[in-house]
Amino acid sequence: MDPFFYCHALESISVDSKNPNMTSVDGVLMTKDMKKIIRCPQAKTSFTVPDGVTTVGYDAFEDCHINKLIFPESATKFENGSIDVCINNCEIFFKGHLKSFGSVSVSRNSKLYVVSDDDGDLILENNGGWLKRENIIVGF
Repeated sequence: MDPFFYCHALESISVDSKNPNMTSVDGVLMTKDMKKIIRCPQAKTSFTVPDGVTTVGYDAFEDCHINKLIFPESATKFENGSIDVCINNCEIFFKGHLKSFGSVSVSRNSKLYVVSDDDGDLILENNGGWLKRENIIVGF
C-alpha cells in the first residue's frame, strides 16, 4: 500500500538527514544512495532526475501531475507502473538507453522522447500497444 496515494495536494516529501535508508531531493523521496526514486509528490509539476539515479521504482510517479520529467543517462531501469502521469501534454525525456521498461500510464497526448528506435520499441512492447508510435520521438 502506498502511504502517499491520496495525498493529491502534496508538493514535497522531507526526510530527516539521519534516516539511514532514505533521502529527499527537491522534495522527491529516494534511497539514501540516490540510486532509486521511491515516490514523487502528486502535486509536483516538473522534475529533473539527478544524475546517478539508475532505477525508477514501482509507483514512483503514480497519479502525478507532472508536465515535464527529465531522466538522465544513468536512469535505465523503469519498474512496472513507475510512471502514471495524470496530465495531458506531458513531456518525458529519457536521455539514456533503456535496459528495462515496465508498463506506464500517460495521456495519449503526452510525448516520450528517447535516444533510439530500440528504446521506443521497448516502451511500445511493454505497454500493450495503447501508446502510439507518433507519441514517441526518437533523437532529441
